[in-house]
Amino acid sequence: MTRVVGLLVLSLSVALSGLVLASPASAVTSTIDYTLDLGDPTMSTPLGGDSTGPCVDGTTPGVYAYEVVRFKPTVSGSYTISEGASSPDGRVGIYAGDFAPANKVANCVAFVDDNTSSPFSVSLSADTTYTMVRSSGSTGGLGTFQFDVDGPGVLTVLTSTVTTLTTSPNPSELSKSATLKAVVAGGATPSGTVQFRDGATLLGSAPLVGGVAQLGVSSLAVGNHTLSAVYLGDATHDVSFGVALHKVKFGPKPKIKMWVSDKTPYLGQKIKIEWIATGADKLRASGDWHGKRPKKGSKKIKIKSLGFHIYKLKATNVNGKARARIKVVAQRAPKKLTVTVPDEFVTVNTLVRVKADGLDAKERFKVFLEDDLLTKGFADKRGDVSALVRIPKGTEEGEYTLSVQGSNESRVGSVDVFVLAPKELDVEVEKPKVRINGTQTVKVTGLQAGEAVTITYQDEVLVEAVADEDGEFEYEFPVGGNVGRATVTVEGGIPARTGKASFKVAPAPSTGT
Repeated sequence: MTRVVGLLVLSLSVALSGLVLASPASAVTSTIDYTLDLGDPTMSTPLGGDSTGPCVDGTTPGVYAYEVVRFKPTVSGSYTISEGASSPDGRVGIYAGDFAPANKVANCVAFVDDNTSSPFSVSLSADTTYTMVRSSGSTGGLGTFQFDVDGPGVLTVLTSTVTTLTTSPNPSELSKSATLKAVVAGGATPSGTVQFRDGATLLGSAPLVGGVAQLGVSSLAVGNHTLSAVYLGDATHDVSFGVALHKVKFGPKPKIKMWVSDKTPYLGQKIKIEWIATGADKLRASGDWHGKRPKKGSKKIKIKSLGFHIYKLKATNVNGKARARIKVVAQRAPKKLTVTVPDEFVTVNTLVRVKADGLDAKERFKVFLEDDLLTKGFADKRGDVSALVRIPKGTEEGEYTLSVQGSNESRVGSVDVFVLAPKELDVEVEKPKVRINGTQTVKVTGLQAGEAVTITYQDEVLVEAVADEDGEFEYEFPVGGNVGRATVTVEGGIPARTGKASFKVAPAPSTGT
């Protein structure tokens, strides 16, 4: 079976409303040759009827084989088509659009029949694509048909093409470029332009180079897309299109890291915040700082107020966002406080007035006995502390550190105290009997190391001293000239710690005369 795929010369000049007979002086003559066989599609009625040039459909029922080609005139003008003298009964239809067998007059320009005495002419425009339907005029008619064509130019039957569209990468990431590649094949290497579309939306155009057109696209939204490449044809090649399914997915979200030189700075101190963001289109600060930030940088900030400070960064790109934050707790600078108590000796379960100075006005404070919190509160407007604390029950006797701590551990002062419990001290005298004006030695045990000791004899204070490192004290004193029973009384660091011992003061021995 032979098909016309080269140049056709037609001499048709027909107004759409009727037939016009024309015979151009400078006509180009060629033929339309085509062959119909059993493999061709068929229609149930013919293209028009005998001697009918206008688009009036034929009504004679039967089986009419046909074939469809597309063509372009090279010159505008009238083209006359007449059936060859020896050709079987054939029919030619000229269409300004697509051909629909079920409605053969739709888009019709003219029907050309075999009436050689009255050739039909049609007016055609250069570089416009028309559809030509070549058929039999008789039912069951097969074989080779021929029409003579006279006109000012050449009717070029277009070579069919196949357009194949591929995308890479597929899937692609949001906002990242995907390459749309159209390969157009058919006859000699096609030329011209390819349009790329996402559904009905035009994405762009690209020229064919060596039968290939490519377009980079980064505007596709996340999801599935039906993309198409439409080849617009050239002087000898017909249009065609290809379709490809393409998916766009989210890419990686941005990442951000932050770090700070000191998370517990002092009031008035400068801190340095550093950060780095990857994959971010924008970076913005919030919290205790504001504004745009570069993707990588640092900033020094002076701490002007106590308490919590929050520094935030938000990085964004088309795929999402990431956040980072740093919390800084500002505190007062280190300071040595002065702490005092009325007496270094304190008693279990009794109240003790603790004073401290050197704090800031209204600064929070805590009072500790070693690690035990006794009380807390706020300094007065001068930064002074005066707190009444109770020494806890169950506190064992011994030396302790009583401290006052300000708003942080670096602001502290302390004093040593001796915790004493009421008890009877062990008091002994060296001699059970001493002559008048002799000496007696008293020994006290059961004291705390360094505890104050007061010894009273005959209602007079003999000595005020402190116990040695073993909690003992020994003292020698004159017993005086009063004969009789005498008592030594000892008081420790608190009045509730006492003890006593008695002995006899004897008269001086008598002398003989």
